Amino acid sequence: MGFALDVLGLLKDCGVTLTEIEPTDAMIAAGMAVSGIGEERTRATFRAMVAAGGEPVKRLQ
Repeated sequence: MGFALDVLGLLKDCGVTLTEIEPTDAMIAAGMAVSGIGEERTRATFRAMVAAGGEPVKRLQ
């Protein structure tokens, strides 16, 4: 666990953020609150931003 936290700290120091592949309800609510656009457009915007960031990393088991 300590190693994983160290890796996350290094990513943060490099300006890298990890996020869900699909937005959570809280993310959608926050996006709608600041943008004034509806739920579906907010979801589409989130998905477009994630897609522009490259291929998502597969979850490790």
